[in-house]
Amino acid sequence: MPSSSRSFTVGKRHWVILAVWLSFTYAAFAYVVNKQLVDFDPSGWLATSSHKVIKDNLEASLAINIQGRSVVHFTQANCHCQKFSDRHVKSIDKLANKADFNVSRVELSSETASKAMIPSTPAVAIIEKGELVYLGPYGAGIGCSEVSGFAQTVLNNLSKGFSDNILISDAKGCYCRTT
Repeated sequence: MPSSSRSFTVGKRHWVILAVWLSFTYAAFAYVVNKQLVDFDPSGWLATSSHKVIKDNLEASLAINIQGRSVVHFTQANCHCQKFSDRHVKSIDKLANKADFNVSRVELSSETASKAMIPSTPAVAIIEKGELVYLGPYGAGIGCSEVSGFAQTVLNNLSKGFSDNILISDAKGCYCRTT
């Protein structure tokens, strides 16, 4: 019987095929990532507004009593990004309950969102002693991972006695625009 010992050699054509395949794979990945990463505040509402104006708009348009210590979660119907923030919500609720914050949820319509100046969801507001200390997304990035949680950082800082007024407008992640 004849022995069939054919050796396989990698030729120039194989390298070209590999390079083309890698290029298409990278392009497809970049396309998917860019479709998922959107600006939280594309119109710049939060960057140009004061905390007081936003707090007043929240109270007036959503009938939220912003007194004492509160955490308000903002959602909207049919927002596919809400599933990515579920871990954040649980983590924030745990921290908030431990620190005696009132926790509430508000489902926004496009009308109430624009009046309240909430540019995208999912979002969260943190109120300390009647003052808005945080308004923005839960996190940033494709999956808005719990590691990059802005609101958890603010709650942890509040529990340690540090307070700051933060409006996050310049974040990219999975957000659903409200307007």
